[in-house]
Order: sequence, then structure tokens, then C-alpha cells
Amino acid sequence: YRLAESYEIWAPANLIYRPGEQTVKIGGEAINQDTLAAMLTRQSYGKTMRRVDVKIDFKNMLVLNLPAGGSCLHVMEAQRAEIPENSDAQVLMIYPFSRPDLILSHAEGKQPPQAIFGAEPEHNWCYYYQKASLARQNDDWKTISTLGDEVLKLGLNPADASEWMPFYEAYAREKRFDEANLLGGYLRDAPYFINMYCIQFKTDELSSNILNAENRFINENLCPDLLNKE
Repeated sequence: YRLAESYEIWAPANLIYRPGEQTVKIGGEAINQDTLAAMLTRQSYGKTMRRVDVKIDFKNMLVLNLPAGGSCLHVMEAQRAEIPENSDAQVLMIYPFSRPDLILSHAEGKQPPQAIFGAEPEHNWCYYYQKASLARQNDDWKTISTLGDEVLKLGLNPADASEWMPFYEAYAREKRFDEANLLGGYLRDAPYFINMYCIQFKTDELSSNILNAENRFINENLCPDLLNKE
């Protein structure tokens, strides 16, 4: 099942993040054949749906990806080619335009109204992954490492290997290389993830040589055959 219309996105988003407002403050659109061209060309427009006026601005686009097969919600960003295996092909076309910098990562969290959204779900793998993903926006490696310790202690595992990445990176940056190598093994054993990830970093290095000394360990540990050796 996939989202079909824009109100399935902007309606719950505004109920959570802009409760009490009489107008739509957060626009949203489902990704499909009717909207893909506008996303790729970064269009802006207004529309009326169910007698509600909504402004859509794809110059300020945040791509959220919830693939099939039990994956968690992924906030996509061009700088991290961490593509879940069951991602829709249309997501792969637009994720380079995603702007996670638009998320106010230090803002106070919003509690969704229970009467509409129900009780807080069980703290399963996705709870820890999504908290780690948010912490990574703030380079909060210690918090992510602590979450990773809890995940490993509880024996939790992702449905998609790409979701190990925040924990892998945090352990590496905290110089906890044994734990990083453990998770790196899971990532290297996932062909879809590792091929997509390593191809991007090979291209980035050849085009701009962006990898600093710290990042070289993180990426060479995953992609030893693709990255240039000094």
C-alpha cells in the first residue's frame, strides 16, 4: 500500500506540529506519476483539496521514505547514500533534492494527540533507529552510541541493513572500533546497500576528494575495493 493523495501527508503533519492552526502551515505531497515531474523540476504551486488551501514548494522539499518489508521511516539526504532495499524507484530519483536541514532538530518534541493517533507504539527497532537518525543531525555521537549499546543488549535487528549506519558511524567517531567493525560486517554483507553506498563515495572522491582523514576510516572499512588508496 502506498499514499495516494497529498492530504494523507499534510493533514497528520499539521495535526502534530501545528495543532490549533486554522490554515495549513506544512505542505506535503505523495510521490507518484502525477507529482514526480513537479518534484524533479522543483516547482511551487497552490492547490485546493477538500476545500482546504495548500501551498506546495518543492524548492524546500524533505523526502520521507517508508519502504515495504518492515523498514523504518527514513529521512533521505543526498550526502548519505543509505538507500533501503525496498525503496520505490521514484524515491531514488528525487532524494538528492531532500533538505533535512529544514528539520528543527533541537526543537521540543511534539506529542501526537492520542485520540487521533492512538497510544505510543512499542519501543522496537524503529524507535531506536529513528532516535539515532535524529541525533546524527546534531552530530551527537555519544547519544547514538548509547542507543546502539541498548540495541545490541536487547538483541534488536533491522529489517533493512542500511539502518545500522547511524550506529556504525557513531561507534567509529567515538573510536569504538570493535563495535564499528561488528556493524560494518552486517553492512558489507548486504549487497544492495553496500553497492549503492560505495558507488556514491567512489564518485564523490574522484570528483571532489571530499573525504577527510576521519571519514576515510568509516568509508574504507566498508568499501576497501572502491576507494583510492594513498
